[in-house]
Amino acid sequence: MIIHATAFTFAIVGAHLARAGSVAPCRRYERDSLAFRGQVIRRVYPGRPNYESVRRGDQPDTVYVLRLATPICMAESEVGEARKDVRELQLYFSRENESAIKGMNGQTAQIPGTLEEWRWGWHHLPVLLHVRGLRRSAPARRAV
Repeated sequence: MIIHATAFTFAIVGAHLARAGSVAPCRRYERDSLAFRGQVIRRVYPGRPNYESVRRGDQPDTVYVLRLATPICMAESEVGEARKDVRELQLYFSRENESAIKGMNGQTAQIPGTLEEWRWGWHHLPVLLHVRGLRRSAPARRAV
């Protein structure tokens, strides 16, 4: 009986460790260059001067957000806090990529870039994806 209980315990622990090994590692701010998959969403937040309320006179600040297909976590570093269950990334992009990003509104897309933590009033979500190397039809390097 003890042998069966021990074997059962090892089987459960082994299955748990196998699942734990398959979990993606937390992403690193400003280090990992990856492609993230999700739905691109246009969103309006309060902007200048106070970043508090459009109704009370702040200018509307239109941003694009990537709602991730699979949540991620962020590792703590000298440039950012640890974060769990990150489901949305604010897209930060150059004018060169502006029309492509706007054209993806409402669509599922795979967008490459590096992750940054929010720092300024116009950063509305805790984690931003600094879009780099966006090609409309080319597949991304590594999807997350």
